Amino acid sequence: MESRRTRHPDLAVALANLARLYRDREQFDIAKAEPLLIRALSIREKALGHDQPDTVKTLSDLSLLYFYQKKFAAAEEFAARALPFRKRLSARMAWKFLQP
Repeated sequence: MESRRTRHPDLAVALANLARLYRDREQFDIAKAEPLLIRALSIREKALGHDQPDTVKTLSDLSLLYFYQKKFAAAEEFAARALPFRKRLSARMAWKFLQP
């Protein structure tokens, strides 16, 4: 059973940041990044929901990670999951910008 601390959104932030660091290092330490992003995604989906910006960012990060690994089917799967939310979030942000 997971404790409250292991499901906290702040933990997901730390995991995702560390995963991005591993992914973006010159040698692309993808083996360390993947489990961190998967855990961050799980926490964010449960704590924040599927359509929250942080959750969608993690989906995109996983897509990019799999693209780097040349796992194109997995990259496409996560990109496809993120795309509808990204479109809605972009539209929402544009609408807020246009409001007086």
